[in-house]
Amino acid sequence: MQHTNLDGMPPPIVLCAGLPRSSSTWLYNVVISLYRTKYEVTGIFSDIYLEDFDNFDFYKRKLVIKSHSPSKELVDYVISRNGKIFASVRDPRDCVVSLMQAFKFTKEQAISMLEHSCDAIYSTLSSQCDFILRYEDYVDKSDIVVNLARELSCELSEQCAHAIAADFSASKVRSEIATLEAQGIINSSNPAESWTKESHWHPNHIGDGKVGKYIDELSDLDNFIISKKNRELMNSFNYNTSDYLTNSTLIDFGKCRYIEKCHGFSFSEDWGVWTDGSSAHLELRYLPTIHSIRLEILLFLGPSLQGENPQGKGYLEINGVEVMHFPTLCSPVSEILIVHNIIPDEGFINIDFHFFNLKSPKELEISDDDRKLGLGLRQIYCNLEA
Repeated sequence: MQHTNLDGMPPPIVLCAGLPRSSSTWLYNVVISLYRTKYEVTGIFSDIYLEDFDNFDFYKRKLVIKSHSPSKELVDYVISRNGKIFASVRDPRDCVVSLMQAFKFTKEQAISMLEHSCDAIYSTLSSQCDFILRYEDYVDKSDIVVNLARELSCELSEQCAHAIAADFSASKVRSEIATLEAQGIINSSNPAESWTKESHWHPNHIGDGKVGKYIDELSDLDNFIISKKNRELMNSFNYNTSDYLTNSTLIDFGKCRYIEKCHGFSFSEDWGVWTDGSSAHLELRYLPTIHSIRLEILLFLGPSLQGENPQGKGYLEINGVEVMHFPTLCSPVSEILIVHNIIPDEGFINIDFHFFNLKSPKELEISDDDRKLGLGLRQIYCNLEA
């Protein structure tokens, strides 16, 4: 829903809702700076509606809220006050890498945070959005400043727009952050939890601005997982990709490609990927002209499936046909090569692992790892025949 401000009056409240690492803090600071040319303004971070908002004197000052995962209640409140909603988006895969690089997030933390934020931002865009900043589209930030000023009904000269854009240039903000760190106002040893109350700049806040950085930093399995979790938003902004298998292909699960669906896997590591939980599913997608495939699946048993008296059991299905039991046909062998010829079902191959009585390494007193590890999947070699 596109919102039109009544009688050209500046909106009393603006919600800057953005994915983490999508220039959301830049957007927030520019809006505050634009308002301060004529008005008193208060800026805060909140993902939820606060009762204090009801006591805010909107006649005397403007309220600007920054949020990464705005609740429906917060969005409804902004709309009810005749406010505006600005959003910033970026390829979630780049957001994940940027969170890891800037704030020392683990991959799991970053992916989880992005999923929550994407869901909230997509829901917000369905309710109202007056301006969208797509990270990949803008080079000249002065143009954005001018567009924002128009949305805020703030008169702005070209010279002023350039000045505000310069105040929040990457080099200027990076220098300001360095000064704040030197003064001990923000702590670079814990960048995710240290920020300025006024501007919300963190240590390491300004990244390299690179578009498509995930290509070199994330495995194809990670890319696939992030895409599947955030499909609606990525489709809306043309971030989605899709691949078909057309040749004999080695699927290395440190760099997994050509997967249509998957669940039940942990995050990829250099050697491959663990199954995590009672089941795991892969759906490989092929062109319909592929009639026969020879699968070679290289994997090893998790701790519950090893030893003379393994506590866990499981089995492998390929397109609904049981192919192997674990560990009945394998114990005490730890690494296994499974060879299986298959005719794709209308272009798809479904690989399913099912497990029973798995225990985590923590439960087995091996380590602090509490994942229910079943199998370590190293690679699948697909020898295709058209």
